[in-house]
Amino acid sequence: MFFSIFYPGTVYTPSVLTSPKIVVKDVACGREHGIFLTQTGVVYTWGGGGRGQLGSGSLESSEEPVEVAALSGLKIVAIAAGGWHSCALAEGGILYGWGWNKQGQLGLPLSPGIKNVEGGVEAEPKVVEWPNDIDATVEQIACGTCHTVVMLDDKTVWGCGWNYWGQLSDEEAINFFSMTQLKVPEGAHVKHVVCGAWNTALLCS
Repeated sequence: MFFSIFYPGTVYTPSVLTSPKIVVKDVACGREHGIFLTQTGVVYTWGGGGRGQLGSGSLESSEEPVEVAALSGLKIVAIAAGGWHSCALAEGGILYGWGWNKQGQLGLPLSPGIKNVEGGVEAEPKVVEWPNDIDATVEQIACGTCHTVVMLDDKTVWGCGWNYWGQLSDEEAINFFSMTQLKVPEGAHVKHVVCGAWNTALLCS
């Protein structure tokens, strides 16, 4: 079992107190893992890693926060954690995803899998792909258990992943395996996107 206690600027876990030189800006938790973002734009993950959700390149778990090396050198400005996947938004609006991808929740092509994990995983962060070579600049990110929703700088809303409960669309498709523009009520101006485990909410003006 992994658990953590969060205080302003500090992360406590059962076995480690992060360096006082590290100031935590944001934190998110999935079903079995945690992810936090430092004030300098560095991403750390810990907890269960069996579906690649730690971004370490392996399926190993970690009791202590470890920097996501594949994002080293990037200025990350936002993070989100799904059930068994994670997302990070880099400066400039570039979206990275990693972890379990069975329902297409990463917005990446399905991989053959690692060590027979059903549906395949991406064990390291990869740039999320956009259809028709759209030059997307992402402003906000949110993750549900098996879906991901983002808002672009043009205020359009896009999503991918599991749609069994209509968390992405009223269409009959059970999964969206690539980023798909979502319907927004006519006249609504989206200000914020939020994902619950199996649902999505938009704050509009």
